[in-house]
Formats: sequence, structure tokens, C-alpha cells
Amino acid sequence: MYSIAKLVTYLFLLLIINLNMPIASSAEKMNLLLISSYHPNFPTFYQQIDGLKSVLPVNKYNLDVEFMDSKRFPGAQTEKSFLKYLTNKVKNLPPYNLIFTSDDNAFNFIVKYQDELFPNTPIVFFGVNNLQNAELQNKNKHITGVVEATSIKETIRLAQNIIPNLSTVIAISDGTASGVSDLKSFLSLHKDFSTLKLSYLSLTDLSWDEITKKIQSLNSQTCILLLSAYRDKNNTPMLFTESLDLIITNSSVPVFHLWEHGLNEGIIGGKLISHFKQGMSAGIIAKEVLSGNPIENIPVKTQSPNITILDYKVLNKFGISINNIPSDAIFINKPYSIFQKYKNILYVSGLIFTFMTICIFILIINIQRRKNVENQLRKSEETFKTLYNKSSHYIGLLSPDGKIISTNIPSLEVIGLSISDVCGLYFWDSPWWRGTGDEKKLQNELKKVANGETVRFFSKHNIFDNQEIIVDFTANPVFNEDNVVTEIIVEALDITETRKIEDRLRHIEKMESVGILAGGIAHDFNNMLGGIIGCAELMQKHLKSNPDANNLNNMIIESSEKAAELIQNLLVFSRKQQIVSAVINVHKVISDSIMLLTHTIDKRTTINSNLFAKSPYIIGDQSQIQNVILNLGINASHAMPDGGILTITTSSIFLDQSFCSSSPFTLSPGYYLQIDVSDNGCGIDTDNIKHIFDPFFTTKEQGKGTGLGLSAVYGAISQHLGAISVYSKLGNGTVFHIYLPLSSDAEIN
Repeated sequence: MYSIAKLVTYLFLLLIINLNMPIASSAEKMNLLLISSYHPNFPTFYQQIDGLKSVLPVNKYNLDVEFMDSKRFPGAQTEKSFLKYLTNKVKNLPPYNLIFTSDDNAFNFIVKYQDELFPNTPIVFFGVNNLQNAELQNKNKHITGVVEATSIKETIRLAQNIIPNLSTVIAISDGTASGVSDLKSFLSLHKDFSTLKLSYLSLTDLSWDEITKKIQSLNSQTCILLLSAYRDKNNTPMLFTESLDLIITNSSVPVFHLWEHGLNEGIIGGKLISHFKQGMSAGIIAKEVLSGNPIENIPVKTQSPNITILDYKVLNKFGISINNIPSDAIFINKPYSIFQKYKNILYVSGLIFTFMTICIFILIINIQRRKNVENQLRKSEETFKTLYNKSSHYIGLLSPDGKIISTNIPSLEVIGLSISDVCGLYFWDSPWWRGTGDEKKLQNELKKVANGETVRFFSKHNIFDNQEIIVDFTANPVFNEDNVVTEIIVEALDITETRKIEDRLRHIEKMESVGILAGGIAHDFNNMLGGIIGCAELMQKHLKSNPDANNLNNMIIESSEKAAELIQNLLVFSRKQQIVSAVINVHKVISDSIMLLTHTIDKRTTINSNLFAKSPYIIGDQSQIQNVILNLGINASHAMPDGGILTITTSSIFLDQSFCSSSPFTLSPGYYLQIDVSDNGCGIDTDNIKHIFDPFFTTKEQGKGTGLGLSAVYGAISQHLGAISVYSKLGNGTVFHIYLPLSSDAEIN
């Protein structure tokens, strides 16, 4: 059963056909003959045929074609053979209703043998370049047509306007009739271009090899105007595509043309003759003649509808600006916006939509109420399906008891199943929820929805290649006219990235807040410790005679100095410690640090270094960078109580804008030195890794760690405008990634 929309469309089309098309008769198709000057592979032929067929449909006209092939085989003998062949053919076939000729040779042939071959038969020519001969046919009551006039002057003017410092235009021509005629027109334009030198290369004097060498020697202030190139002085023929390829391949300057063929093959374009429009114009004249208008009432059309067409890729190839190109020019191969590319489709879609709206309005007035309701329901259903399946949310439809009725396409794609695989399952037992631990909660919440409530909660899922995601889940009841829940709409939105961004912002705010607090406390403690240490050192002079009291005093000094070290770490973390900026060779710092670690950590620990970075130079404080390496090295040794492998690796890396924007550190795009400090120790669990850089956070026993080592590392890296991150898995070791900006742009290994 056809939809109402389709029915209305068909009725509308039938109405248009009945209003605009003549009533079909039982008469046979009209027979037409096209005499082509050239051959089927000539580049203009199919464009001409398409132009004819655009106004002379094949269901009403039989179009026969004969080829003179005069481009490849010129001369009287060819004409004589073709006349004999055509005379024999005409005698043995039903008469033609109308004759077409394309291009000059066929036109001249038909004028010469008109009375002998086709007496009293209407003849329509096109593609004729000889304006004088064409206009003479206004006195011939059986011949009319459309002239093909080249725009040589306009094309040279175009070249002069768009090519800076153009001094010479070289025309390429051959000995064909059209080639000789066009070259004559070209050379007659000297007075119109006083600042240009108009020269030519003629294949009547040159072989293909000789003209190739001439083309290769042209200078950059020259352009080529291709008029005709089909046969050289040795009478060796080439197809247009072959000669054009020879010219384009060997030319280092732009090549202009006067016809559409050759576009997209390397020519830059010009003000071009459209063979499609030539054929279409001839078809329009023929249609008028066949409708009963005598040819003597239809004068020869002498205006050739030429168009400026340019190849955007070739313009770019020669660095030619489009600023001086006429506003009515047409570009091929020009990149377009989505709207420009599909604007015709959008316009047609808009027209179709408008038309359908009008039709629906008419139907609302004239058809039964039931049909109107069906149409509105259908339209609503299509709109719903579009919104349903194109949404970025995961949407499903459930029965009141929680069974799946349908889901949108994104929901199915995420689990790799079809609707038949999940339809009828209880929602809490489906692949989306099975194994989340929230199955019972979902079941209870859906019972509330079945009673008319709306529910919303957050849940964790593991359906993306074992990647855990967080979804914002909502369920809404759908009521019927009696206010009874008939269906449940469920919707889930992946908010994993949003949560990560929120966590990152909270982390940045927390570290900033803790840094401000730590900096303030550190300064106050530093002042207090300064007083304590000063007083204790003064007391040493008075306690020399009391060894016990002196020992206690020394303990005060030692404890105060250790407290001062903690304060220094707090200052580093809060980035309030002054750094000494200098160019540092980080490879040397690492080597020195490894030497210190060798004498400090467990002898069972092996230290490896892979210093691959080509440029190890940064600007910063050498002592702080060394403390970073030592801190990470000592922490790694603590994670390997029975010994293991500690590896320090460097490399060069470019951090782009995307990486810098997503980092919690203040980074600028550019080249960085990457330092990786890794161990194969016990690793760090997920809960602890979130707090690893927090001041005073430690997993060591009380009294064995202050929790400020990694905080100081974090502060030092931040103060050097770098970044640090950590990856670890219990039982699989830990790796710290450090990024420090290089002192100058350096090559990546």
C-alpha cells in the first residue's frame, strides 16, 4: 500500500505531465542524422551528443551518427569516400526528418552536397568557426544553426590579468582548417596587446620532437595558448589527449585553452566554448523546426555562449592568485564548504519539503479525518526514528515490566549486537547491565517508573573493550490517554570524560590550595626554626662544662635542622623556593645522581641508564633536578626491598596543543626532554596513586617517611614549567614520566 506522501507525489507529477507535455501520438519516432567532422574518440563528441539529447529525448527521436574522421584523414579523397558511403546509405534507409552537422568540415560538406544527398531536408549546424560562411546560410531556406566563436582575445586578457609579469603568449597550432583560422585570429590581436609579445609554434613547420624541445625552453614570463595540435609537419597524427599530455608534461608554464575538453587534464582553462551548450542550442533549434516552424524564419545564431572556466588546482600549482579573476568565472577542483558542496541537494530538499507540506495541507482539507491522523502519526514516527537513532545518547524503550522492546542504533553498536539479540530480555539482565552490580537497584528503580515516577542515578559500566565508563541514567514513564504507563523510555549518557575533567580541575584546585597553605606554614616555621637553632647554637658555648646538657642541646639542633629540610621540601612543593636558572646538561645530572644512588641504595638493585635524547639541555636549577632524580631513585629502591632493576631513560618529544591543554600543568607546545624513571618493584594501588603527590601522604610505617619527597618532586617540576605523571600496577612496578622544556628547539631522536 502506497503512503499518502508517495501518492500525492505521483498525482502531482501526473498533473505536471498533463499540463506541460503534448498528448502522445501513435506516430513513430523521428529519424535524425548527425554528421560529425571527426571521430568518436574526439574529445568534443560526447559533450555534443549529451547536449543534443538534453532536449531531444531518445524515446521520441532516433539519432544516427556518421563520422567523416577529417582530423586524422584530411583531403579530397576522404571527402569522396565519405560521399560515396553516405549516398549508398541514404538510398537504402528511410528518409531523415532532420540533419545535424558538427564542426566546420561536416558543415562545408553538407553545404556542398545538400541538394544531392538531402534535398528539401532541414539542416541544423553547430560547432562552426567560419562566421562568414555560417551567416551566408541565412539566405538558404533549408540550413540554419549556431556558430562556435572562440574567445581568443578574452582568454589572452584573462592571462594578462592573473599572471604577474607576463611578457609573452605563445600559441600552439597546426595545419588543420580550424587551427589555421584560429592562429590568424590570434596574430591579428597584436594591436590590442601592446605590452605583450604574441608569438606561435606551428606544427606545420615543426615535428612533435621539435615542438617538445621548444616548449621545454620557455621562460617563466610566458604562457601557452593551445589552439590546435593534431598533426605535425611529418603528417604524424596524435589524438587530442596524447598531444595535450605531451604539452602539459613538458611545459613549466601555464597552458590556456579555448574549449572545455582538456579541463581536469592539466590546462589552466580560459574563456571556453561549451560543446554541451553547442549541442543543446542546436537541439532547441531542431525541436522548433520539427514542430513546424520553417528554417527560413530561424536566423543563424552568431553569439557563442562561452564561459570562463579555470582549474583551481592548476592555479595553485603555478601560485596564481584568484583576486583578479572575473566574478562570473567557474572553478573546477575548488574545495567547497559542506553547504556549497551540497547546496543543490539542500535546495531541492527544501523545495521537496515545502511541496510535501503544501500537499499535506491540501489533504488535511479534503480527505477524511482518519487519513489525516494516519499521516500525522507517520510523520511523527519518522521524526521520532530520526531523533531516536541519530542521538548521541543511548536510548531504549521498555515494557512496564522492564522487558526490552527496542533500542537505538548507538546502543546496539556499543555492544556489537542486533535488536533481535536483546529484544524481550529484562533490561537488568541485558549486556548493558549484567555484571555492573547495579542490577537489583535498576530493577527496583524501574518498578517506580512503572508507577509513574521519573528516576535518575549514576552507574559504572564495563562494555567498552574492558574500559570502565560512567553513565548518567534516566528512566521516564510514557502515559496513554487514560494516564496509564504503557512504556518506559530509558536514556544513558556517557559522562566519563566529563568526570575526568572535573577530577582534574579538583586536583589542580586542591594542589594550588595545599601549595598556598604549605608555603605560608613553611615560612612561619622557617622563622621559628631559625630562632630555635640560633638560641641552641648560643647555648653550646655555655654548656661545654655540662656534657649531658650539651648532648640534649645538640639533639635540639639536629632535630631543628631535619625540620628545616622538611620546610625546604614544603617550599619546593609550594613553588616559593627561589631557583637558580642556568643551562643544565640533564644527562650529566643523571650520571652524577646514579653515582650517588649506587653508594646509597641496596647493592642488590641494578641501575640502568638509557640516555637517548639528542639534546639534554634545559634551563633550571641543577640541585633541584638532581634532588628529583635522587628522590625518585630512593623511592624506587624502597619499592624493591629484595633488589631489582631501576632504569632511567631520556628521549626528545614534541608536545602538541592537545596534550598541553589536557595536562593539569601549565605547558606550552614545543620540544621537551622526557625522563622516564621505572622500577620492577611492588607497584602502587589505585587508591594511593591518586594522592601520591599530596604533602605528608606516605604509605610507609610511622617514623620512616615524611610524605614530602614526591611533593617536593611535584613542586620542582612545576617550578621548571614541566609536568610529571605516574603509571603503576600492583606487582608490575612503577614508572614516572617527567617532561621538561628544552632550552631551544631540538630535533627528536
